[in-house]
Amino acid sequence: MTNAADDAELMARVQRGDDVALASLYDRHGGRAYALAFAILSNSHDAEDAVARAFAQVWSGRDRYEASQGAFVAWFNTIVRSRSLDLYRSRQRRTRAHDAVGEDPEVNWQFPAPDEVVDRDRARGRVREALNQLPAELSRPLALAYFRGMSHSEIAVALELPLGTVKTRIRAAMRDLRSSLENAAEVGVS
Repeated sequence: MTNAADDAELMARVQRGDDVALASLYDRHGGRAYALAFAILSNSHDAEDAVARAFAQVWSGRDRYEASQGAFVAWFNTIVRSRSLDLYRSRQRRTRAHDAVGEDPEVNWQFPAPDEVVDRDRARGRVREALNQLPAELSRPLALAYFRGMSHSEIAVALELPLGTVKTRIRAAMRDLRSSLENAAEVGVS
């Protein structure tokens, strides 16, 4: 058996609820998973956490794996990368929130004025309307990138398009969206 075949057999056992097979996958791929997570997070504790979350996701999502769709290692590396990026983003949000609050727990919170809230809601409405005016071939990749946080490569796989096409469509969507919003501003649409 090749390594990919070994992985496929182990994953088939995991899908049947065999936690020993999951431990075997951990023994086989845990080190590389940690290296990938550490490369993203630059923190050993967070990297260990990302790997643990990735293996937990393998176990809880074992029914979603289909060997016919690709090698286990590719599927698993995507999970490790996603969990690592989730932790990285979470850490960034915590850092920004801490910086915004500072060391003083008695923060004088200031809420936006009602007219600022109305302006923001109007702006969101204009963006939503401009997005809805884009053709689906442009709006779909843009939505996947900005609202789902998918990389261009992930979008290419999801939409079964060449990577260059995805990048071109996202650029075109941004250009058209910018133009539409600028035109709305010139007309004075509120």
